[in-house]
Amino acid sequence: MESEPLIAGRGRDQHLGTEEALLSSEILEPTKEALPVAEIASGVYALFVAGLVASTLGLEEYYQLSDKAISIIFLCPPVGFFLAAYFSRALHLKCGRRVAVIVAPICQLTYALTASQAPPFPVLLAALVAVGFFGLMDGSLYAWVGGMKPAKTVIGLLHGAFSVGAASGPFLANTITSAADRPWYTWYYVLTAFVFLELPCLAYSFWQHDVESFHVENGRKTIRDEAEPDEDDEEPRPESSFGYTATWIGSAYVFAFMGVEFTVTGWGIAYMNRVNEGSNLLGGACVSLFHLGLAAGKLSLGVMTRYVPVQLLVTSFLCLALLSQVAFAVSTVPAVSVALMALLGFLLGPLYPSGIIMMTELLPREVQVAGISFVNSMGQIGAAFMPFVFGLISNRFGIEMLVYYVCLQLALIIPLWLCFFRLR
Repeated sequence: MESEPLIAGRGRDQHLGTEEALLSSEILEPTKEALPVAEIASGVYALFVAGLVASTLGLEEYYQLSDKAISIIFLCPPVGFFLAAYFSRALHLKCGRRVAVIVAPICQLTYALTASQAPPFPVLLAALVAVGFFGLMDGSLYAWVGGMKPAKTVIGLLHGAFSVGAASGPFLANTITSAADRPWYTWYYVLTAFVFLELPCLAYSFWQHDVESFHVENGRKTIRDEAEPDEDDEEPRPESSFGYTATWIGSAYVFAFMGVEFTVTGWGIAYMNRVNEGSNLLGGACVSLFHLGLAAGKLSLGVMTRYVPVQLLVTSFLCLALLSQVAFAVSTVPAVSVALMALLGFLLGPLYPSGIIMMTELLPREVQVAGISFVNSMGQIGAAFMPFVFGLISNRFGIEMLVYYVCLQLALIIPLWLCFFRLR
């Protein structure tokens, strides 16, 4: 007797989310609805604002923080992401997608309003936990978009918007606070306005995504049909996605990718200052161009995969990223180093959206929200843990180890990416 595999691929004939199921649904339903432009546009704006929130802190001098205290800042948002991942499925089942996408910016608004008042440091840390509840909307949007025909393009657009926000945040914050000669927390008044505008946009565009539509979308009984419960129709629990190998590979993959991204952005300025003898302005330009490169790579994913298979594209880009880091290590010209950092961002851009697309293909539809929310929460752990580890390495061996550390992380991502295709 053959043992049933753990991977989600065993259910290709039963579940939506795989290529075969998507193709068959297109054959059975030749008439497709128009692309939901309002929802996509509000989602793009929400991810842009999330990038602004994630990239602007500026707390070190005001609170006179040590390196140890700064590391605690990185650990707070992942707590919120884990809580969001745990409650995400239940919230969607009871309230629908529209509540999930509204709760997330309310939590961001809580953080922005709190930070604008320059509160005591422990209070600010608690507000940073609230930022992690953006994971409610993050996982919900990606699971929803994964069922669309132009999934690669739309997911690239969404996460590209995050990178644009992350690149714009430090520049806008420094410009506004410097021009007005105001302290760092003045920026959070502006950020509050960005988030406040996000609320009505999301509420209006996703208002019809109630609990009934969520049940129908996932092929489950609606509330009206559940007068006589069926013993065989159990509600999947949030941890039900843990039974799929794709969830764990996706978690490791996103953990490693976010580790690379935040290691580069967190330590890039210090590297340029100490190794290439640049200024804060040059280091800031280096990180901003890295984020813009990420955005360009994500936004062009849909176009590139029309001509190159996604497996070959991402594998090739990872190998080229390794080569770019070798060139970065030997470069002594600051302008060349900045250009190579922008190139690295472009090469890494398609990695995250491609991983999310693989998750939507490998996981059954009914556990995609919980699975992707958990994967994103693991990504936040990587974004906090990997830069922290490099801080310890840098303290011991010097900032010059950054290039080798990034190369090691990239080398670990390649086999994780190839594991996805063993599950298909």
